[in-house]
Amino acid sequence: WKYFDYNFGSNERRQAAIQSGKYNYKNNFPIDVDRWHDKTFVTILRNNGVPSSLNVISNKIGNGGPLLEPYPNWSWAENQNCSGITSVYRVAIDVWGRLWVLDNGISGQTSVCSSQIVVFDLKTSKLLKQVKIPHNIAVNSTTGNINVVTPIVQSFDYNNTLVYIADVEGYA
Repeated sequence: WKYFDYNFGSNERRQAAIQSGKYNYKNNFPIDVDRWHDKTFVTILRNNGVPSSLNVISNKIGNGGPLLEPYPNWSWAENQNCSGITSVYRVAIDVWGRLWVLDNGISGQTSVCSSQIVVFDLKTSKLLKQVKIPHNIAVNSTTGNINVVTPIVQSFDYNNTLVYIADVEGYA
């Protein structure tokens, strides 16, 4: 890749995203990559100019390289829509074909939505579960920072799964 770009669906939508500041290729830096069958997931922290934090690599190629598409679709990437996905450091995929997404709810340096765990069925891209993480768990009581970044998933069977959440500052 020369830079990360998105499949906006049309050149008009891409130009509108550039003009509005919703997309700026200079602000898109990958944080995590994970693969499941034919899907490669790329996470990019939400910031000005980042239209989507959870993405898959599409089969379309732009001037910068393969285009990203929001996962599961553009409606989940709406920045101010707290029922969607705001900002993802890392994801985990379990043996049952479920994508576990840890959304910290931060855009740039601002907490805009509650942190949450979102689970998708990778065979259908359908939402299986969405759990808001209480503020007193997501926020470090010493620093006031939101530190939830990495989901660690342990599946005993399909209905018996534990999710551990890593705290980057170590005050969990």
